[in-house]
Amino acid sequence: MNRMLIVDDEPEILDGLAFLVKKYCGDLCEVCGKAENGLAGELMAVRMKPDIILTDIRMPERDGLEMIRGLKDEIDASYVILSGYADFEYARTAIGLGVEGYLTKPVDEQELRRIILRIKSKREALAALERAASESLNPDADSVVPDASEGLLNTVHGLPGRQTAALPSTNGNQRNSAGNAALSGTYAPETAGAAQMQGYTLAELVPEQELRALASAVDALDIEACRLAVRRIYVGLRSSRKDNIQGLRQFSFALVLYAAGRIPAASLQMNEYLGKNMFTQERAARYHSIDQLENWVLNTIAGMCDIALEESLDGNSDVIEQIQMYIRDNYRTGVSMKDISEKFYINPSYFSQLFKKKTGMLYQDYLIHLRVARAKVLLRTTNMKIYEICEDVGYKDIKHFNQVFERDAGVKPSEYRKRFRE
Repeated sequence: MNRMLIVDDEPEILDGLAFLVKKYCGDLCEVCGKAENGLAGELMAVRMKPDIILTDIRMPERDGLEMIRGLKDEIDASYVILSGYADFEYARTAIGLGVEGYLTKPVDEQELRRIILRIKSKREALAALERAASESLNPDADSVVPDASEGLLNTVHGLPGRQTAALPSTNGNQRNSAGNAALSGTYAPETAGAAQMQGYTLAELVPEQELRALASAVDALDIEACRLAVRRIYVGLRSSRKDNIQGLRQFSFALVLYAAGRIPAASLQMNEYLGKNMFTQERAARYHSIDQLENWVLNTIAGMCDIALEESLDGNSDVIEQIQMYIRDNYRTGVSMKDISEKFYINPSYFSQLFKKKTGMLYQDYLIHLRVARAKVLLRTTNMKIYEICEDVGYKDIKHFNQVFERDAGVKPSEYRKRFRE
């Protein structure tokens, strides 16, 4: 069972949170400790190594975000932050630190359970993904290289640009070295020796900005952006003339694992749906050209993103409906992606993909549809001037309004009005 550390500087709230966790999430995790400030929480976390840390933000000695920053390289934990009020600046900083949940006081019990359940599922999926990859790379139990799991974590969690060396085999088995090379994100030439494979890391083969672009696209579940990022990576591989097929297979496998680690629950589900062999070197060995490997990587990452979007839609359907209502209520006075991000604490790119999945429309297209629909009503039923209608529906530039209206209606606003007045 997952173990949780709770950090809050108010003793009553600290005890209350522990009670809520036990009552509503007792089947998901157990409280292993409580701390009354960020410094005490950090020291306790290093000692106890909890799976989940639920922390307040504003505390004496050290605030919650500083505590998380200090723990990121010390322990493998999932973080949920708690605040007495909604503050987008805190939320934005928390997103940058990889925080997986944001709760406001008083805590909603169902929201708490939903977040803990999501974290539990993600951690279990990541562990299963690591086991599956390790087993597929090292099927003989006696020949498993001890550091293989660490190599996988480097691929799954490593930041773009991190230099991850190929790990040596402890028994001279070439398959083990290849497995470690793939797990640690390396591209290893076929000419490497059996005892130790000299390889290239992902960061050495892929420009940092391209690996960051792929990470951002996967995090946002943006399938088209993922396709574009992967294509750019393979264009670079072709131009660098690294065309050794075995090395390309290992590189492609490492790239798939890199993406899979960012959405492990979806990765595990995809593996189950498609025969439990998506994340193996045997799968990569089916392909005999760089074009085939590129398509495999593209389709695998796209499939994981699609599954993750479906899951997110199930859990966030109400939020999307609330956002639609907010847009309908505010489009005339102006509403932007930034407004929505701040109000609903949702990453703009992620929101864009989720909104499209739910409504079948891009956010901007939905906004335009609402504005043009109202403009049509005003053109038909009032004597308002065109510039007045432009301002009424949320546009400041009449030239831009005319262009948007014509693209949607096929005619300019003045012509549209004329047709209904004749």
